[in-house]
Amino acid sequence: MRNIYILNCCDEWKSCISMSLVAATTSLRKLKSIIIQKVKDGDIEYKRGEDNLSKTQQIKMLRQDWKNEGEGFVFDCLSYGDVEIVEDGEIQ
Repeated sequence: MRNIYILNCCDEWKSCISMSLVAATTSLRKLKSIIIQKVKDGDIEYKRGEDNLSKTQQIKMLRQDWKNEGEGFVFDCLSYGDVEIVEDGEIQ
Protein backbone atom coordinates (compact mmCIF):
# COMPACT_ATOMS: atom_id res chain seq x y z
CA MET A 1 0.00 0.00 0.00
CA ARG A 2 1.11 3.54 -0.68
CA ASN A 3 1.31 6.21 1.97
CA ILE A 4 -0.77 9.33 1.59
CA TYR A 5 0.64 12.44 3.27
CA ILE A 6 -2.00 14.88 4.48
CA LEU A 7 -0.75 18.40 5.23
CA ASN A 8 -2.89 20.64 7.42
CA CYS A 9 -2.42 24.17 8.67
CA CYS A 10 -3.40 24.48 12.31
CA ASP A 11 -2.87 26.36 15.53
CA GLU A 12 0.35 26.15 17.53
CA TRP A 13 -1.02 23.27 19.64
CA LYS A 14 -2.12 21.23 16.60
CA SER A 15 -5.65 20.92 17.96
CA CYS A 16 -8.05 18.96 15.77
CA ILE A 17 -10.60 21.77 15.64
CA SER A 18 -8.02 24.10 14.06
CA MET A 19 -6.97 21.73 11.25
CA SER A 20 -7.42 23.05 7.72
CA LEU A 21 -6.53 20.81 4.78
CA VAL A 22 -3.74 22.15 2.57
CA ALA A 23 -2.80 19.11 0.48
CA ALA A 24 -2.94 15.33 0.24
CA THR A 25 -0.28 13.60 -1.85
CA THR A 26 1.63 10.35 -2.25
CA SER A 27 4.78 12.21 -3.34
CA LEU A 28 7.29 13.21 -0.67
CA ARG A 29 8.98 15.53 -3.18
CA LYS A 30 5.72 17.35 -3.83
CA LEU A 31 4.94 17.49 -0.10
CA LYS A 32 8.35 19.02 0.62
CA SER A 33 7.81 21.74 -2.00
CA ILE A 34 4.32 22.52 -0.62
CA ILE A 35 5.68 22.81 2.94
CA ILE A 36 8.47 25.11 1.74
CA GLN A 37 5.92 27.29 -0.07
CA LYS A 38 3.77 27.48 3.08
CA VAL A 39 6.84 28.58 5.08
CA LYS A 40 7.53 31.26 2.43
CA ASP A 41 3.89 32.38 2.68
CA GLY A 42 4.13 32.56 6.49
CA ASP A 43 1.38 29.99 7.05
CA ILE A 44 3.73 27.39 8.60
CA GLU A 45 6.94 27.83 10.60
CA TYR A 46 9.89 25.48 10.83
CA LYS A 47 11.54 25.40 14.25
CA ARG A 48 13.89 23.25 16.25
CA GLY A 49 13.49 25.38 19.36
CA GLU A 50 14.91 28.46 17.68
CA ASP A 51 12.54 31.40 17.51
CA ASN A 52 12.60 34.48 15.31
CA LEU A 53 14.43 32.88 12.38
CA SER A 54 13.81 34.45 9.00
CA LYS A 55 11.79 32.49 6.46
CA THR A 56 14.98 31.98 4.45
CA GLN A 57 16.77 30.53 7.49
CA GLN A 58 13.80 28.26 8.26
CA ILE A 59 13.75 26.92 4.69
CA LYS A 60 17.51 26.35 4.66
CA MET A 61 17.28 24.42 7.95
CA LEU A 62 14.26 22.44 6.72
CA ARG A 63 16.08 21.35 3.54
CA GLN A 64 19.19 20.39 5.50
CA ASP A 65 17.18 18.43 8.07
CA TRP A 66 15.11 16.67 5.38
CA LYS A 67 18.34 15.45 3.81
CA ASN A 68 20.19 14.54 7.03
CA GLU A 69 17.43 13.58 9.48
CA GLY A 70 14.54 12.51 7.25
CA GLU A 71 11.01 13.69 6.67
CA GLY A 72 9.68 12.42 10.02
CA PHE A 73 12.06 14.72 11.88
CA VAL A 74 10.94 17.64 9.71
CA PHE A 75 7.26 16.86 10.32
CA ASP A 76 7.89 17.04 14.08
CA CYS A 77 9.50 20.49 13.75
CA LEU A 78 6.56 22.11 11.96
CA SER A 79 4.72 24.81 13.85
CA TYR A 80 1.26 25.82 12.61
CA GLY A 81 1.39 22.76 10.36
CA ASP A 82 0.84 19.04 10.77
CA VAL A 83 1.41 16.02 8.52
CA GLU A 84 -0.67 12.90 8.95
CA ILE A 85 0.38 9.71 7.18
CA VAL A 86 -2.31 7.22 6.16
CA GLU A 87 -2.27 4.20 3.89
CA ASP A 88 -4.32 4.16 0.71
CA GLY A 89 -7.64 2.52 1.55
CA GLU A 90 -7.14 2.81 5.31
CA ILE A 91 -10.34 2.85 7.33
CA GLN A 92 -10.28 4.51 10.74
